[in-house]
Amino acid sequence: NKFMFKKKTNFNVLYSHDIKSTARFFQAIEAEISDLEADKVVVNLGDLELHFVTPQSEPFQEYQFVAQGNFGGGNIFYVEVDNLEKTFNLIHEIGGRIYSQIQKNHWGCKEFLFQDLNGYNFVAYK
Repeated sequence: NKFMFKKKTNFNVLYSHDIKSTARFFQAIEAEISDLEADKVVVNLGDLELHFVTPQSEPFQEYQFVAQGNFGGGNIFYVEVDNLEKTFNLIHEIGGRIYSQIQKNHWGCKEFLFQDLNGYNFVAYK
């Protein structure tokens, strides 16, 4: 049997100490917020769906180790944008942490690296 992956049921769970600030950050860069609760915000970056939850709201004891320490360590989320310069400027204006200028990557696109308020790494590219 082959694994069959459903297109609309895939998402990433990430942790945030401040859900409201996380929601404001992504709203400021024009991401879609499809759910906002006291302990959760769902952010849609095109087809990439991110569920930010508070570490305290993790219901499974077996999962608690994931919510410890440096949340963003080792992960980079690549998101394609329509206007790279506009995205760069929006992130800069709201005080986002930009780690590279817009540069040409090795496959011919342009991109830049930034972090959200929780320390997660994103590359915006066009």
